[in-house]
Amino acid sequence: MSTRPEHYLDSTWLNIGNRRQFFFDDLMLEQVQDVTRRYYRPERICETPLIKSDQPWERVTYFTCNTWNVIRDPLDNLFKCWYEDWQVDDPQNATTWFSEADGKLCVDFYKSWPSRLCYAQSQDGIHWEKPALGIVRENGHNTNIV
Repeated sequence: MSTRPEHYLDSTWLNIGNRRQFFFDDLMLEQVQDVTRRYYRPERICETPLIKSDQPWERVTYFTCNTWNVIRDPLDNLFKCWYEDWQVDDPQNATTWFSEADGKLCVDFYKSWPSRLCYAQSQDGIHWEKPALGIVRENGHNTNIV
């Protein structure tokens, strides 16, 4: 049995204050006039990954739904990305396979590999650089490891 009141999904009871809202559905809209909602398909703009393992300390650059973030910083107008790098000793010998159906590299998730957080930044969201942060040094290299 639900403990939520009947009016839980009634927009007249919502209190959003003056915060900006996304209007993906009509829950918060009482009335709409002369408005057309349009949906667009995302378009691929690059054939290669925008951020990839290209530093000597990176082993398996990895983006998941909960460990990476990209934001645009309003103070310096840069796109900033935090991503994961798996410390697989030998990526060539890891249990991986290439899925011909969707063109993706698949990895055996049953193993536990240590990882670390890395940082990249971009002015346009397409061309990324990995600045040396002065936090972690590896094999004599100043890295972008957070």
